Amino acid sequence: MTYPEGCVQDPEYNKKLEGRVVSRMAVVEDIFNDLKASGYLGNCHINRALLFSAVESYYTDIDRIKCFHDISLTDEHKKAAFSMKWLIKFRPIQLSPDCDDKIIKKGDILVNERFAIYIGLNLLDIGLNDIDKLSDKFLQNMSYNLRFREVDGMVLSSMMYLLQRGINQEVP
Repeated sequence: MTYPEGCVQDPEYNKKLEGRVVSRMAVVEDIFNDLKASGYLGNCHINRALLFSAVESYYTDIDRIKCFHDISLTDEHKKAAFSMKWLIKFRPIQLSPDCDDKIIKKGDILVNERFAIYIGLNLLDIGLNDIDKLSDKFLQNMSYNLRFREVDGMVLSSMMYLLQRGINQEVP
């Protein structure tokens, strides 16, 4: 993988990136396992190769944005949005091979979208209890947009900012 000219000054960048990816993967896998144990993810498993690619792409994309816009730190809304964007692109949550076709529900088909939303909310310190503050219609629309529309990380970042403010009952 090559990085933008002038942005990567550290020759140890790839080693550091790998460490960040492995660390973030562990967090995402822990969240997946917690959700699965709570019954939210049904008959699914996580594909680690796809997850690695999603997390690696997230970091590469964020680093390019920071370089291009000359910013040193990424705010929590961008972290949430770009995490969601790359999880949707790679779809690391897969239906288990032994899953019975007769019991697959619409939610099972949208498992990556639901998971990406949860990861985004988690990165904003919004837990499962706070999700109840969101209307079903909002969650359906968010899932629809993640599934069928091109996801722009910067636009999604603004949505996550407004979502967080709304859940916390704060004026944007």
